Amino acid sequence: MHSFLQRIKDHIHTKDDTVFRVLMYSISNYPYVPDDITAELLKYSRQSQERRMAVLSNIEKAAFGEASIGEWIKCLKDADTKERKNYLNLVSNVELEKLFEHRSELEPFIPEKDWTSYEKIRNVSEEEELYMIYADLLQDLSAEYSSRVHDFAKRAMDELIKREWLTEEEAIGAVEESMSAPYLDYNGLLNIYALRYFPDDRYVSTLAKLLTVDEDLIVDETGNTLNYFQSDAVVDELYPLCKGDDSVYPIGLLSETKTDYALAALRNLYEESADDLELRELIVEGMCLHFSEEAIQEVEAFMEEGVFSGMVDMDETAYAYFKVINREHPDLMLWKSEAEDREEQFFDMMSQPPLRKPFEKVEKAGQNDPCPCGSGKKYKKCCGA
Repeated sequence: MHSFLQRIKDHIHTKDDTVFRVLMYSISNYPYVPDDITAELLKYSRQSQERRMAVLSNIEKAAFGEASIGEWIKCLKDADTKERKNYLNLVSNVELEKLFEHRSELEPFIPEKDWTSYEKIRNVSEEEELYMIYADLLQDLSAEYSSRVHDFAKRAMDELIKREWLTEEEAIGAVEESMSAPYLDYNGLLNIYALRYFPDDRYVSTLAKLLTVDEDLIVDETGNTLNYFQSDAVVDELYPLCKGDDSVYPIGLLSETKTDYALAALRNLYEESADDLELRELIVEGMCLHFSEEAIQEVEAFMEEGVFSGMVDMDETAYAYFKVINREHPDLMLWKSEAEDREEQFFDMMSQPPLRKPFEKVEKAGQNDPCPCGSGKKYKKCCGA
């Protein structure tokens, strides 16, 4: 088992909601969580609203095997109408063939029109036929973006790769061709997605260039794909980006690369960023989310300074970090109390009906930006979850 997973696996069963919440966030973009752990998390999601929210917003990248699928079906059966919709959002976590293996249990929950689309992709017998389906989906996306159509295009891409009708050379070639055009099209975007099946370090430098484009859909897909590599080459490409003007997203990716080399890079960045509080806060959060004792000196020093930007809930993060690595600190219970108070305020705010406001155009928040709802959380941990 990977050393990161080894460090956290025994704490997945914690009864401490604060620790559980941070653990969930630490694996939100890590694609190699074992099926037995994912199944346990789905089981825990039925325990309370807090656990359900923590799990559902952080396991969207987990591939569901048999154990997870079984628990997911139980969740669908037990949930009320509103919560069932949230569980159904995880349908993309299940391979196409597995959906059909469990069709009798899933038919009450998945719309018939979706089954029709799945069958169309699954039942093709010729390469040209599947490429025609894929081309039609690309055309629909180009006419008007739809997350539903995008998901079906990914299903078609999955099938192309499974049947060996798309090679890694063709995928990287399509990405590079799209990058040379005035703008990256949906075929380029889908081939970025395809490269997660081919995590070869040769492709890292090409993908890293896409992290600087001004298009969230491309940046997010690239980051998601790079998370499948978990290699030193990714760290080497991210490191200079972490010192640039747009450093928030690369630092997030560095924290999601759960290797000793990535942690060492975060520690080096901490030493080099003494004059930027927000940057240091993100770096310390990233170190904490590795749950390694190697970073204890930097985390302790930062918490001792006691000056925070509010970009990260450092009380919550530091408390969970110290609990997982089994280290004492005199402020441990103070951090827990502060974190729980903020979480209670957050749930109170989320339970209130929205206020009617005049129309106001606002800039879209990035995943690591403060949430515009005013909760004080990062967007990806709040309304963007």
